[in-house]
Amino acid sequence: MNLTKRAGDLGVIFRPTGTAGFDDLRDGATEVDVTPRVSVRIASLEDVIRSRRAAGRLRDREALPRLEALLTRISRPPPAR
Repeated sequence: MNLTKRAGDLGVIFRPTGTAGFDDLRDGATEVDVTPRVSVRIASLEDVIRSRRAAGRLRDREALPRLEALLTRISRPPPAR
């Protein structure tokens, strides 16, 4: 399910390709408070990449280089000062 809001697009996928669903994704997920009373779990970047690879659609293949570059950037330790 894709939702388009003023803040941008949001994809809601109940069983992403290449995963066994929620139980498979839960350990790597991050819980985010979207309001004081509502929180959501967001799949890890590693799991998003795994799912996009498995889906293999053109839009997924096109997104992989950017996602992998982001993963490399955020996984790198900060430079020493």
